[in-house]
Amino acid sequence: MPEGRKLTSEQEDEIVRLYLSGLSQRDTGLATGVSKTGVESALKRRGVVMRPRTPPPREEKPPKKRKRSFDQHAEAQTVEGAAAADPRGLGRLHR
Repeated sequence: MPEGRKLTSEQEDEIVRLYLSGLSQRDTGLATGVSKTGVESALKRRGVVMRPRTPPPREEKPPKKRKRSFDQHAEAQTVEGAAAADPRGLGRLHR
């Protein structure tokens, strides 16, 4: 919308209707051709209570691998330690 142009009463009615139907301010603006700031101003003029902003959902990250402590690393270097660290024997030592 060009700068300085006022919204008509019908445009504000549409903005309020769309926002109260569940659209975000951004989506309401896209649907009506009005900037997000213009939508917000129209809603304030009409006394509409704004919904709280919700952050985008966070992406679940896989758990971080734990680093071995120095003692665990030193123990794994011995034959007994290697066997204890691998109880199923998948890393069998060959002589």
